[in-house]
Amino acid sequence: SYAIQADQVLPEIAVTEVTVYELAETDRRVFADLELDIREAPLREWELEIPADHAVASVTGAAVADYAVASEVKDGKRRLKIIFKQAVTDRQLVSVRLEKNEAVKAGPWELQPLGFPGAKSRRGYVGAVAAAGYRLVAGKTTGVAEVPITFFPKKTLGLQQAFRLREGAWQVGL
Repeated sequence: SYAIQADQVLPEIAVTEVTVYELAETDRRVFADLELDIREAPLREWELEIPADHAVASVTGAAVADYAVASEVKDGKRRLKIIFKQAVTDRQLVSVRLEKNEAVKAGPWELQPLGFPGAKSRRGYVGAVAAAGYRLVAGKTTGVAEVPITFFPKKTLGLQQAFRLREGAWQVGL
């Protein structure tokens, strides 16, 4: 006699992000280049959390077919579901661009991190750019280490602050 025992194999996802927060004259933008390392099982769709007050301008990637933004807001975040053309494994690159209409003004600016629920690990870099004539100064930070802007992995015109992520729950005040 014999018996068959099966378990549902779930994908393991490690996220490496390079995110640039931009302070422009009339709006705020977030450009995120995400590298997903998918192991154990293929993935057909993936969700991340974005700030609720930002609109999705674009989601691109070689395997990206479409995306959908949830209308429900929870803890100041909304879910962005990325749908792939077929089941994907290994490394996948996804670029996300978010925008928020808000005129620039002096004062504190708290960067709102993207959320990756269910990710096994998260690492990467966060940078900040400001429109000409504005100076960004780092305030209170947790979960990040400041790095020289020349070490930032993505060459970005006007980059004023750069940080390496040390933990998933980070905060940066500028």
